[in-house]
Amino acid sequence: MKLAYSARLDRKSGEVVFCAVVKCVLDADGKQVAAWSGPMPAALQGDAVKEIEVCWDRSERELLPKPPLQDQNIGLSELLNGRANPSAVFDLPNSKRGQLHAFLYPTETQFRKQGESWLFVLVSGKRSAFYPNKKPPEPVDAFIIRTLRAGDQDLISRAPATSGLLTKSIALLGTGALGAPLAVELARNGVGELKLLDADVVEPGNTIRWPIGSSAWGRTKTQALADFIAREYPATKVSCVNHVLGTFVSQTGFGDFASLDETLAAVDLVIDATASFGTTSLIQDQARSRSLPLIALYASPSVAGGVVALLMPNKGCPVCLEWAWEDETSGISPPPAMFAEAELIQPPGCAERTFSGTFFDLQELSMQAMRVVTGFFAGGVPQSSSIVYTLAFEDQDGIRVPAWRKDSLPPHSQCSCHK
Repeated sequence: MKLAYSARLDRKSGEVVFCAVVKCVLDADGKQVAAWSGPMPAALQGDAVKEIEVCWDRSERELLPKPPLQDQNIGLSELLNGRANPSAVFDLPNSKRGQLHAFLYPTETQFRKQGESWLFVLVSGKRSAFYPNKKPPEPVDAFIIRTLRAGDQDLISRAPATSGLLTKSIALLGTGALGAPLAVELARNGVGELKLLDADVVEPGNTIRWPIGSSAWGRTKTQALADFIAREYPATKVSCVNHVLGTFVSQTGFGDFASLDETLAAVDLVIDATASFGTTSLIQDQARSRSLPLIALYASPSVAGGVVALLMPNKGCPVCLEWAWEDETSGISPPPAMFAEAELIQPPGCAERTFSGTFFDLQELSMQAMRVVTGFFAGGVPQSSSIVYTLAFEDQDGIRVPAWRKDSLPPHSQCSCHK
């Protein structure tokens, strides 16, 4: 097999820290039987990364610690007997040499399900210790290297409901207190591609309601998120469009339509987290013209409640929802304090008023949007009509408790969207 690896000396403990990724596995005839197609972890990026080839053996017995729970007492002498090979030795940072050995062995990989797993053993010592005929033999140290599964299926095995996201592309417009945590959650759950549109900058005051703290101060929200996702969830491809919707020219020279063309190209779903009715109407028009489903989410000014709406093409639209709130026969009511603009506040140094409320309450909306995204791609959300999820916080003994209501949103007779 071929591995990319790095080995460094920990300054505090003085021990060698060894990290590697198996890039490909070859059989005895040199045919490739498996290959790594994912991104490289942060520890294996940079000039210090090297590549080695390692021979591997298949064990017919399960390799268990002897006695149990002692990883370093697994019968290493028996496993390593006759495997010393000076040509396979590589340098370690403690002025010693190392050789890596790999074994594939049968084991229970899931509950009552048999499979195979890998065991890696790192042997270190002087170079002369790897010559098997040297008399007397020089001592070596042997360590079991913990093996971690990192394939696509391994990552989603704990949350199979998210498997539908791996091949999907999503456009997220608005990366504030609602959109930013949703962007992180989409990446955490393995969405294939994420396109971000915003032009706002992270101010220190923003981080009370934002998922990244002081490391993002002064940076554009889109790029701060893109860098965070690239570092923590590198399987998700992220692209950024820095533009303020409602302007003719942006930092990149694009107007609204050019920026939206770039953001909405070849996506499977659009998410509007701008929390602005004017931009929501524009986004809805552009999504509908492309036959794209749209998820819109926003909170009431005091975060007494909020809305997550799945708006399907040629079904109920944002204006239909406004009409439904006015229509007492619709059965759809706005969230509490939805029009209480007196609850808006203007923080020191901020040019505009903003809603008041905490990040942990706002996250109810972001997480519900994530549930709707997952259900939509899993086929669990009906796509025959638009759906509105309305949030209301109920106080119980001084504690806010979220309560959700679900309503279908048909086209309203007073709205021109279906005429």
